[in-house]
Amino acid sequence: MSNIIRYEDVERNGLFQRYLYGLRIFAYNGAKGIEDGMVTFLRALVTTYPCAAQIGLETLEGDDPREFFAPLQEGKDYVLTQIDGCSHGRLWVVAEPPGGCFFPRLTEDFFALKYDEERTLIDYLLIYDQPLLYVNVDEKALVQLGDLYAHPPLPNDDDFPERWWKEITRIVPVGLQGGYDDSMMTAYSRDPAHFQLLDRPLAQTCAAIQATPWFQAHQQELQWFEGYDSSMLLPEIYEREEALEAQYREKMQGADE
Repeated sequence: MSNIIRYEDVERNGLFQRYLYGLRIFAYNGAKGIEDGMVTFLRALVTTYPCAAQIGLETLEGDDPREFFAPLQEGKDYVLTQIDGCSHGRLWVVAEPPGGCFFPRLTEDFFALKYDEERTLIDYLLIYDQPLLYVNVDEKALVQLGDLYAHPPLPNDDDFPERWWKEITRIVPVGLQGGYDDSMMTAYSRDPAHFQLLDRPLAQTCAAIQATPWFQAHQQELQWFEGYDSSMLLPEIYEREEALEAQYREKMQGADE
């Protein structure tokens, strides 16, 4: 993996997590008209492996999924679920569906769907939603995922996200969650060796980023920024982010005194 995308591994209660940083390089540098790295990465995953997904965790609030996901069809392309959530990895069970929609097979065609004249549906979803992607899902795993969605782990409390991902990773080797507001994607697995499934899609994503005229024009200026918005940044944006991080640290230090 090139320096464009970096990762950090942590382990909590037998669940391994890999945080992927740098996918939002274009957005953080104000580059316009270029596909976001998160979209490129997700497309690379679904074209490399059979993937299932949970979509609409937050976006569907008040919207009819049959209209929102048209021309896709309920019962054929997706089913309504009771799993709901929002940013920063939060998940819970709602009393009645739809908390979101489960897509047994997410394909490259999904990435061509439009939300409006300016945005694709996946781009809109990553702004306002927190899609869950399940990687390398065979037919047996699909049946097990269906059973899990029908009988989600309880109780429905603050520990639910961890229990959900532990159940998911009993079935599939890797699951992911993320969106634009989190600035990163998080991968989950019971075995860190399974994270190698991400290597080829990440390499494809890095190659796509490097092939853009914007990157080729600015690659000598870019430097890695360690902070909430960890990414390769142009010098003027790097300096601005460093100043903001310093202000935040001073504020937090003052609050502790």
